[in-house]
Amino acid sequence: MLFEQVKEVTIAALLHDIGKVVQRAREKPRDMTHSEWGAKWLAGRFPEGSKIILAAAYHHAGTELWDKSNFTLLIYQADNWASSERDKKKDAVFVWDAETPLATPFSRLSLKEKRAASYPAFWPAQELNPLPPIATNVPEKVTREDYKRLLSAFEENFSKFSKNNLSPDTLLMLLEKYFSFVPSETLVPKEGFEKWPDISLFDHLKLTAAIASSYYLWLTEKYGAEFTENKRLFKKEILEPPYSERPFLLVGGDISGVQKFIYTISSKGALKSLKGRSFFLELLTEHTAKRILDAVGLYRCNLIFAGGGHFYLLLPNTEETLSQIKTIRSELNSWLVEQFSGTLEVHICYESFHPNVFTERAGQLFQKLSQKFEDSKKKPFADNLDKLLSKPLPIHESCLAEEGAPGSCIVCFRDDVEINYYENIGELCEGCKEQYDLGANIQKYAKDKGQLFKHFLLSKDRPPCIKIENTWYELNAHPDGRANYLWSVNNFW
Repeated sequence: MLFEQVKEVTIAALLHDIGKVVQRAREKPRDMTHSEWGAKWLAGRFPEGSKIILAAAYHHAGTELWDKSNFTLLIYQADNWASSERDKKKDAVFVWDAETPLATPFSRLSLKEKRAASYPAFWPAQELNPLPPIATNVPEKVTREDYKRLLSAFEENFSKFSKNNLSPDTLLMLLEKYFSFVPSETLVPKEGFEKWPDISLFDHLKLTAAIASSYYLWLTEKYGAEFTENKRLFKKEILEPPYSERPFLLVGGDISGVQKFIYTISSKGALKSLKGRSFFLELLTEHTAKRILDAVGLYRCNLIFAGGGHFYLLLPNTEETLSQIKTIRSELNSWLVEQFSGTLEVHICYESFHPNVFTERAGQLFQKLSQKFEDSKKKPFADNLDKLLSKPLPIHESCLAEEGAPGSCIVCFRDDVEINYYENIGELCEGCKEQYDLGANIQKYAKDKGQLFKHFLLSKDRPPCIKIENTWYELNAHPDGRANYLWSVNNFW
């Protein structure tokens, strides 16, 4: 029941501003507000009276039903927090221009000794492709035809996926593909370019959904059925949470031991092993983040960042979330101890916060989380010391100094597991052989466009490529319905 409710909240938040694209694609955009355009578009795709339609129609104060249900109040507030950067523009004069292009935020960066450019660069309005577009210094207008083209392509895929019970993750992918280079707002300053729109519609929708879904779970734990079934209107509680409340968590993950793990390689097959180990760390990062999201019942819109052995999640500050984080941290690190003898550890820390962080600078929040990472790294494997400090494991029979015995692994030097000799590589344990094979397969498959990397739950009838806990990851050019997620290998290599 709660799973379906969170799913509905997430989809509603992801689509609450779809009317902006519809409006900009119409010949007479001013005939209706973007909320009305959005509700009309959704009415042809969802059942009459759907909360998803209501959220699009009434997510602004002053509209007829915006404060008549907890659901619309929730989307309204999440939208406000996700767009709070617009409050900083109140001191300027703006005009609405539907053909406004999206400025790239990179043109606003500056070094200490050099000021940022006064004139931003702009993205062309197009679909997201593996190779990003080239920003230009000339603000080319985004025409009605541009929006019609993007909307038409989005509608085609939306209809296709909706036939099979549209998931928030699939919807998020479609929004990213088609609306990453269109502005969330088209109010532009009459003078200058300092406050030109530089946040995409996709990024705004993603953040709104992350806030709304997390806030929904926190409010549900706090107020129960009175909130979820709309038995009482929680207007003040939703719109003005007291400062003593901390509804949200910034959860971070940091893999330690990366340098030692990557560069523990032998001279034979060094390049393939290096690629395999580097890619494995990316998978470990994704695996950990996804496992937390699945356990809490949220989607990839709550993943703020993942890469380089780090990830950040926006989650609800609930007892269930805290319990799941503790369990996953312990189980994952226990598996890492068994597989890599303490070389790798995933530190998972969190910091609770009040929603005023959305309207102010979040730097202090990340600093607090960073300090918790430092403290955690001073106490490595605190939950698994019993395993690390137990009696030394006996030497595996395959490593005993008998005639023809391979000895220890030439990469990780383990001798407590089975070691086998591989021609042109040498003596390897199973784990290091997997890393080598992964690198070799990546090198092979990345040369061909369209090759996919997928993961699926442990299954005896599937050939494994690499394993993390109870999940197999496989390189396969022909994914089937049993795959949970797909990645393009070319995104990594």
